[in-house]
Amino acid sequence: MASPAPQITSSRAVMVDAALAGVGIAFLKEESVVDAFARGDLVPLLTDWSVPFPGYYLCYPQQRQMAPAQRAVIDTIRAAAPD
Repeated sequence: MASPAPQITSSRAVMVDAALAGVGIAFLKEESVVDAFARGDLVPLLTDWSVPFPGYYLCYPQQRQMAPAQRAVIDTIRAAAPD
């Protein structure tokens, strides 16, 4: 009998379902599976090599005359960012 083929996905739901079914591991942000950890359905792996996610960064060139649309995007992202 042939062994099952590996499954690679970028879908969070598919990753969680596979891990919960015991057929794989998932690389996800901890807060997205905290309930599954609390129930004991999933356990964290490789915690010594996992670092906290610092957040996203927005890089853009410094300009004297910034397009209004670009300024609106930057202001919206900053307003939505947690403190």
